[in-house]
Amino acid sequence: ALDIQERTLGGDHPLVGTTLMRLAIYRTQQGRLEGVEAMHRRNLAIKEKAYGPTHDEVGTALNNLGNFLHATGRSDEAIAVLQRSVDVHVAAYGSRHSGAAWPLTNLGVVLRETDRLAEARTYLGRSIALMDDGGDSGGFDTLLFFTLVQQAQVEAALGNESALAPVVERALATWQLNPETNDPRLASSLSAIGRLLAGRHRCAQAVPLLQRAQRMFDEHRTPPDRDAPDLRGLLAKCSVADS
Repeated sequence: ALDIQERTLGGDHPLVGTTLMRLAIYRTQQGRLEGVEAMHRRNLAIKEKAYGPTHDEVGTALNNLGNFLHATGRSDEAIAVLQRSVDVHVAAYGSRHSGAAWPLTNLGVVLRETDRLAEARTYLGRSIALMDDGGDSGGFDTLLFFTLVQQAQVEAALGNESALAPVVERALATWQLNPETNDPRLASSLSAIGRLLAGRHRCAQAVPLLQRAQRMFDEHRTPPDRDAPDLRGLLAKCSVADS
């Protein structure tokens, strides 16, 4: 499909860039990383040439490149690229538009995982605020749930128990809007919130989440996750604590 598009549309056509982006994401999911960064960067160059430097398509290309850099252990580069993605989305939509929520969350994730917790808290909070400003869709919001869990982990790491409690409760309420969702991307979030609950002697709430996460890891063969190997052991400890 890519070869046909390049021949018929030309190598700099935006649709070629979008195909490159999708192919790069697919290969990353398959663990086939060779050439993926070049695809993301070519997509970015195509979108910048076609639309200019402050278009939302450029912001999306930067977001995807930043995610790839983070996934391959290049956190400093990822932070810089994701910050630019945030800036582009703000320039394209304005500072209060929910379009910037994804790069804000992704930037917060990288900052959390590099122990820049205060900064992570700020960016994750901004993302949640933008989603709140965008209105309640009345259904389950994958990004909101994921961001709330990230924020909860930050509050826990900072030792802010008073701030942690309402974030956890909101994450649980959000999850209950669609507890049967089978999106494998949420397995890590479920395991994280389950761990937070179990660590606070709330095993009755933690166990269903941990069990669901374990099933999702098993069913989808989710790529190795640092939480996944310990879920059965944690479930066993919760069972002992509840007995």
